Amino acid sequence: MNKTMVSTFAAVIVGAVSLTTFGEDPATAATQNFSQSQTNAQVLKQENIVITSNFSDGTDDWAGGFAEYFVGEEHLSELLFDHRTLPKQLDDEKKALFLSGQNDHGDLFMFVKKKLSQNLHLKPNTAYDIQFDFDIVSDLTTGQPDLSAGEDVYVKAGASPYEPMAYIGEHGNYWRMSADKGHGALSGQDALTVGNLAKNTSVAEYEKKHFHTAPHSFVAETNDNGELWLFVGTDSSFTGKTSIYIPRIEATLTEVTM
Repeated sequence: MNKTMVSTFAAVIVGAVSLTTFGEDPATAATQNFSQSQTNAQVLKQENIVITSNFSDGTDDWAGGFAEYFVGEEHLSELLFDHRTLPKQLDDEKKALFLSGQNDHGDLFMFVKKKLSQNLHLKPNTAYDIQFDFDIVSDLTTGQPDLSAGEDVYVKAGASPYEPMAYIGEHGNYWRMSADKGHGALSGQDALTVGNLAKNTSVAEYEKKHFHTAPHSFVAETNDNGELWLFVGTDSSFTGKTSIYIPRIEATLTEVTM
């Protein structure tokens, strides 16, 4: 199988990785239902396009964004996107994308997005199966009485033919997400829920967790110009502050016919 590698960065997995498992949680059912709706996709060509970013030297054209918060509360929500070094207990040399936000109203979507390069020569109005594989570093506690934290922050990966961004809703007081990412544990037309930030331990230390869409199918279609945006984010119903590092993202695209 031929693979076209697209990035100046090599994918490097640092430290121990905890594989995401789909247990008997809401994210599991949401993922299964979403996957079943896309099972009619058939692989058209056995040629993959692989986009790999490890953020050692920069953002690799990934940008940050935030949605599902009230207009004018940007400062109160402490919204921050940055490119910074990982916590010392993980790797004091490696850098990652960083997202942070204070969720005071029970909803906050934090995400990173990337427009795929024209050098990929994606076809206009064409369906692609997209398999995501990435890591997220978080220090949210888990398994605490009355404080589920990590279990209430769902991780999503998706794609859209148009730029995913926040826009002000019809009532003029709330930032909504343009792409259909679903809500909470539920997947949407443009995104797949792949798990949550629940850690393996209840210790309040940073821990890296591995996420992937396989073996579930996620299909997105390019627009008239052959454009496609990728995005990865967290959909939080946890009231409190969430800060995450994303040290690595890989996406594999395969042309399919529906």
